[in-house]
Amino acid sequence: MKTIAFAATLCTAAAWAQTAPSVSTASAAARTPAPATMKVRLKAGGRARVALPCAPGTGYEWTLRSIDRRVAVVVGKPQFKAARPGLIGGGGECEWTLRGVRPGKTTASFVYRRAWEKAPPAKTAEVDIVVAPRAK
Repeated sequence: MKTIAFAATLCTAAAWAQTAPSVSTASAAARTPAPATMKVRLKAGGRARVALPCAPGTGYEWTLRSIDRRVAVVVGKPQFKAARPGLIGGGGECEWTLRGVRPGKTTASFVYRRAWEKAPPAKTAEVDIVVAPRAK
């Protein structure tokens, strides 16, 4: 798998605190600053990881609001990666894995909220996804 990594600012710097959202596919290790909208290109059957800043100890969690499942799907459940392991209640990244299903374009929309609250989401994030045909 290839790795293309991005870090994006979708809200003010203060709102994102220490971590910015990022997208990667599996071959480059570094994360580099990116525009406000995250973008990823992958091939049908390929995978990409979307990392969103989170602090599960606060009760907030990212949920997928929408995606065209004919083009791309979420694989498994999001995984929490602590920024500072061992720090109770500390923040980090919630990492989602996406898989390209068939060639096309879609946008994965995520919301960050407490499940029991009816208020608008505290944060939102979008990832524009372009899935190319598999190489023959």
